[in-house]
Amino acid sequence: MRWERVSRIVPLTISSTVTGMGVIAIGEGIVLGVAYWMAGVPSPVTLGIITGIMALVPGSAPLCFTLVSVYLFASGSPFAAVALFAWGTIELFIVDKTLRPRLVGGPIKLPFLPTFFGLVGGVKTMGFLGLFVGPVLMALLVSIWREWLREVTTPTPPSTIIK
Repeated sequence: MRWERVSRIVPLTISSTVTGMGVIAIGEGIVLGVAYWMAGVPSPVTLGIITGIMALVPGSAPLCFTLVSVYLFASGSPFAAVALFAWGTIELFIVDKTLRPRLVGGPIKLPFLPTFFGLVGGVKTMGFLGLFVGPVLMALLVSIWREWLREVTTPTPPSTIIK
């Protein structure tokens, strides 16, 4: 019975990670693509698609909008460069620290910190593959912890105690 509960977590974690990362990447690509267009960057659609693809890896999208901001600054648009950098920083801070852990860990009721550490630690240790392995390992760790707590807090029925 314990194995049935734990074995359901792995497919749920993988599907929620893939769905969450995909939704976040598409959203960041669209939002930053619109920001590129508003800042007057040439070919904002292409840059939005590149940013969306880079957003699959946490921490890679800031590289995109930082380079675009540097381009704007070098092109003689310092106000647009600073505004784009500020917008991208605020947007990515909100998305990476709140939405990404909720979308990835939400369906399996994984708390915020294990989800966040699973994402960041997985990417840090295993690269792109760690995006999926990290949250799965953290979900398994949390489920084993919950099983242990269930055993400790649930009293043993008198008929099963060996005398």
